[in-house]
Amino acid sequence: MSAAPSWNTKQAEQHLRHTDDIMAELIERHGPCRLHERCGPPFEQLVVAIINQLISRQAARAIEARVRKLAPDFTPAAFTRITADQLRDAGLSRSKAGYILDTARMARSGELDLQALAQFSDTDIIKKLTAIRGIGPWTAQMVLLFGYRRPNVLAPGDAGLRRAAQILYGEDIQLMDMHPVWSPWCSVASWYLWHTLHQRDRQPPADDPGPAP
Repeated sequence: MSAAPSWNTKQAEQHLRHTDDIMAELIERHGPCRLHERCGPPFEQLVVAIINQLISRQAARAIEARVRKLAPDFTPAAFTRITADQLRDAGLSRSKAGYILDTARMARSGELDLQALAQFSDTDIIKKLTAIRGIGPWTAQMVLLFGYRRPNVLAPGDAGLRRAAQILYGEDIQLMDMHPVWSPWCSVASWYLWHTLHQRDRQPPADDPGPAP
């Protein structure tokens, strides 16, 4: 299981209200951040992130629902009982099925100790995860945010975050330009961007590419 965070979203909301007028408006409009409701065990979030690589949010949700029927508890042990063909029948590509089964095997054997990683710094967690086949910076950042519940994660490769930032801050905005403004609460700022986008556009186009691995 993922550890309970040592921080609360009220701290983050107070900081963001004072450092960013646009973020203050979003907090007023959407209410308290519910980021922790989206969080879960690191392995589960790793699988979810792999499913979401380079496809639309709508398609990822449909595939995730089918995968959860194969492995309802989303544990490494459950995935070691599933075949690549079953995952492909659920809608995953051959490569993604392989990535998931590889990480399940590694987590099951102890080669990948996700519980021990909780003691590492953000940078070291990303370094460890991106050394695994099929896990790039975006996937590792999603695990860092939703699996380890780190407060200061910003994923510049996320298509949804970029789109939301351009809508709210202008076409020329670069996400990393906002890092010093939102830090040390970039995770909460990211939630407000995602939430704003999802409220604005409940049904993203089927061909809207998702984030890079």
